[in-house]
Amino acid sequence: NKSVRDYNLPNGRKHRRCISPLSCPFQNAGYANLGSLAHKDGESETRCCAASAETSNDTHAISGHSFLRALLTKSGCRFCEKERRQQRDRARFRFNQNLNRLINTDTLVGEHRMDFLSDYKGREEKIVDLFMATFSASEGTEEGALIGSLARNLLGLTSDEDLFVFIAEDAGTIVGSIVFSRLSYEKDDRTVFVLGPVAVATNRQGMGIGQRLLSYGLSALRKAGVDIAVTYGDPNYYCKVGFTPITETVAPAPFKLQRPEGWLGQSLTGTELKPLKGPPRCVAAFNDPVFW
Repeated sequence: NKSVRDYNLPNGRKHRRCISPLSCPFQNAGYANLGSLAHKDGESETRCCAASAETSNDTHAISGHSFLRALLTKSGCRFCEKERRQQRDRARFRFNQNLNRLINTDTLVGEHRMDFLSDYKGREEKIVDLFMATFSASEGTEEGALIGSLARNLLGLTSDEDLFVFIAEDAGTIVGSIVFSRLSYEKDDRTVFVLGPVAVATNRQGMGIGQRLLSYGLSALRKAGVDIAVTYGDPNYYCKVGFTPITETVAPAPFKLQRPEGWLGQSLTGTELKPLKGPPRCVAAFNDPVFW
């Protein structure tokens, strides 16, 4: 039969197969290396695009993701070329669609498309409500009221040149926000901003929104020419976005730190973080030892 030939599998075995059935969507889409992962040694191997001529209906599997399956045509070429091409195109579309869900972390968080924005004007009250609700749920109503008041003062009393505010928005709803405010050192020309507060809506935590929002904000600070970012919080969390523990000899704090192990910093210029000179001065909203 002219439509049947020997086919060499990656493990050295041979199968006879139809030369015109549906091709492997991984190879059609240019993912040859990924496609090879689907072939397994042994009698129970998944034969992928190397199905034998005797196999009537093989399936494509990779890494246990059952949604990445493409139906192979029955041997014997009973489908016309148009039908085979339509099936191949549908399989390729499904493959690319699902692959994008796995690897495109720049636009998707879970199944939700995020917008990361620096324009917060007109959204101040929604941002304050987010901070108040998030901290009330995790730390209690008293702490929620305190952080809500801090956020309101930061957004309402701080000049634009001393403030960066970034938000994560999902379909018009603010689900995350971070604030950077200026920290000045009297005898140092370097530009320093302190991060805080930070909040992600309680029902959206654990989805990577906070880390991506922090990365977005730090990148914006770099582009704006900021030299150093510092923060005061959990080292295990903030180290994931480049912060490292520092001492007050490197960056003096405006007030005595209640938890000095949470004092963190990073250079945004790629150079070593050398000690900052002179007494520090924070913005008015942070000028209270309760926050330090």
